[in-house]
Amino acid sequence: MFCWVPAHVGIRGNEQADTAAKAGLQLTISNSTRIAATDYTANVSKLCHDEWQRSWDEQTTNKSHSITLTTGTNKSSEQVTRHESSVLNRLRIGHTRFTHFYLITGDAPPECSSCNCQVSVRHILLECVNFNAIQDQYFLYYIIEGTF
Repeated sequence: MFCWVPAHVGIRGNEQADTAAKAGLQLTISNSTRIAATDYTANVSKLCHDEWQRSWDEQTTNKSHSITLTTGTNKSSEQVTRHESSVLNRLRIGHTRFTHFYLITGDAPPECSSCNCQVSVRHILLECVNFNAIQDQYFLYYIIEGTF
């Protein structure tokens, strides 16, 4: 079933666009100016990715921004299962059941018994004195670089 729609008729500016489009039909196309659409794919993809990256760079307060600074495929996530990737990302943004379950139950936030501060992933992995030996063994790089 087809239905006729008047489209641009009587709309200022659109009629000018129609006239310009029809004028383009009169132009001759030489073989040297014909470019296959597939030749544009890489450039268009790069432009889209660059715009996506620019937008991502502005999202500095987004917790996901702390997981990765670049858009596109995360190479490290290709080497782990989806579950492992999820666990790693939750640790990176600091949202775990242990540290945030109190939000669901309405309880007080958990406190570290030795440090008397609110428990966080950062505190457990990098700051708590109870875990100094383990922290030095596994996370010394992150403490020195300040990248955690």
